[in-house]
Amino acid sequence: MEFAKSLSGHDKNQYYFVLEKDADFYLLVNGMNRSLEKPKKKNEKHVQIIKKLPAGIEEILAVEQSNLMIKKAIKEYANEYYISVNSLKELYSKDELKALLSIENIESDGPNFDKTKA
Repeated sequence: MEFAKSLSGHDKNQYYFVLEKDADFYLLVNGMNRSLEKPKKKNEKHVQIIKKLPAGIEEILAVEQSNLMIKKAIKEYANEYYISVNSLKELYSKDELKALLSIENIESDGPNFDKTKA
């Protein structure tokens, strides 16, 4: 069970459920304009496969793979991703982490990272 993110085309940055892999192409659905009945055929070079999905999303799709459930799973994944990105932004905004990641600290830290100032 995999998701894919479109890397090019008019649907760039859109998430899809991978319905099938065929040679150099993926058949992708999102439960909305690309339904199970009319999947999008996209070159493998133009997608980024998301192999590790949160458990809740796999549970949603394990129950039923309908257009509604696929749409719900993609929405849930996008929400989880948004929360993770915001958590990382918040973490990076802390002064202690900025000090650890500063150029001066990295340059003076040594090859074994044993001289960290923070």
